[in-house]
Amino acid sequence: HDRLRESIVTVVGAGRSGSQLSYLLAGLGIGRLRLIDADVLLPENLDGMPGLTTEDVYLNKAAVLAHRLTAFQPDLSVTYVEHQLPSVEAAAQLLRPCNLMVSSVDNDAARLAVSVLANRTLTPHLDIGPLVRRTTERGPSLFADVRLLLPGSCVSCVGGLADPEAAFYALNAQDGSLQRGAPVEWSAQR
Repeated sequence: HDRLRESIVTVVGAGRSGSQLSYLLAGLGIGRLRLIDADVLLPENLDGMPGLTTEDVYLNKAAVLAHRLTAFQPDLSVTYVEHQLPSVEAAAQLLRPCNLMVSSVDNDAARLAVSVLANRTLTPHLDIGPLVRRTTERGPSLFADVRLLLPGSCVSCVGGLADPEAAFYALNAQDGSLQRGAPVEWSAQR
């Protein structure tokens, strides 16, 4: 128990999977939690994110999740960053020492950034990649990829990126650069 209370976990992505995992970690007794997410909570997100209410809609996901987690577990220390990877502000949080980095994102460049920074800081990296696809014959199907990457391995090395070239381009592109490929709405595959 003491070891858990002293642990620091950084979670990148405060959406459905990231919020579920954050509540689980809080319930287990983690001492400190860092949340990173630039997205705002939309009404369609509420059904999959525990503890959040309609009062939280249109606010930053990481901020409302931090607020709800501290109400759930008052002894938990939660900090959050309202920026997305690979921004300087979010990367600075990942370079701070922690016991585990978690990526639960829908963006390969962010997933790659967490992996690179986890290697740089010699921190284990848990990558969670859920996917919901609607098939014509059976309705929606749920898939998941979960990887525990120890220092020395990266998400690109184990085939965890849909388009590695695009992820490396996005990770190394200057701020304001054009994105490669056609834009895809977040709900295109749901």
